[in-house]
Amino acid sequence: ENKFVVLYAGNLGLAQNIETILFAAKILEKENIIFLLIGSGPKETELKNIVKKENIKNVLFLGEIQKEQMNRFFALADCGIIPLKNSNIFRETIPSKLFDYMSAELPIILGVEGEAKKILEKSQAGVYYEPDNFKQLAEKIIFLKTNKKMLKEMSSKGREFVEKNFNRTIIAKEIERELSEIFHK
Repeated sequence: ENKFVVLYAGNLGLAQNIETILFAAKILEKENIIFLLIGSGPKETELKNIVKKENIKNVLFLGEIQKEQMNRFFALADCGIIPLKNSNIFRETIPSKLFDYMSAELPIILGVEGEAKKILEKSQAGVYYEPDNFKQLAEKIIFLKTNKKMLKEMSSKGREFVEKNFNRTIIAKEIERELSEIFHK
């Protein structure tokens, strides 16, 4: 079908702000947008109950999926969400899914302050929304849905950023060079 697919892949836990995704999904029910939630965790039952209680029809819980299978879902999705609770604890956090999404050329909708936001801005691989602000999240999703050219640019910029700045071979050579300089002084 011709649906815009928004993906979340990760823990359905206390730190993640999955409720924000659910309430944004409710706002966007009539916009031909589907939300795929991959993963499990301590809040899974509670989140499924919210979907049932609020009668949210455009959210699918897919459960846990093997890492090897994730590329299929990355390819299917138009963008990926990274939501964390609005807390100072997460300002220094850089979720690994930021790099997973970039590597998979998946534009990012980030709801995390601090270091993760700085990387997103530097990479130009997505858009930011204020953590806990489900209305702003819904607006950002509509923005990406209606800006296909920008979505495509974000896809390639994310991949380029990861290859340039987080390539293990390059990083290993830099560390080796720095260690060599330290020990050969």
